[in-house]
Amino acid sequence: MGQSSAFLPIIAIVVLFYFLIIRPQRQRQKEQSELLSKLAPGVEIVTIGGLFGTIVSVDDDRVRIAVADGSELEFAKNAIAQLIETPAEEDVDAGDTSDADSGEHTADADV
Repeated sequence: MGQSSAFLPIIAIVVLFYFLIIRPQRQRQKEQSELLSKLAPGVEIVTIGGLFGTIVSVDDDRVRIAVADGSELEFAKNAIAQLIETPAEEDVDAGDTSDADSGEHTADADV
């Protein structure tokens, strides 16, 4: 019984190691592979360097991105940090109304 209880701390360390390091890393890899599967021409993205652009073409391991009129750059797929979610038109209209309200409030405060 003395030898079996000596293995309990080792087992506990292995379990802790799994939940603190291995499991989160697998989740990040899964999220990255899901992100890469969503890459298609016309999608707006941000690179790991903070560069914003729109995907022009996607190859096996490269992505061509339009960053300005007539200017395209080529990146490795793994350099894509996130997709930019564009708000629905309804959300944009609602946002415009709130901006007008805040502008009127500012004008009233100046008077």
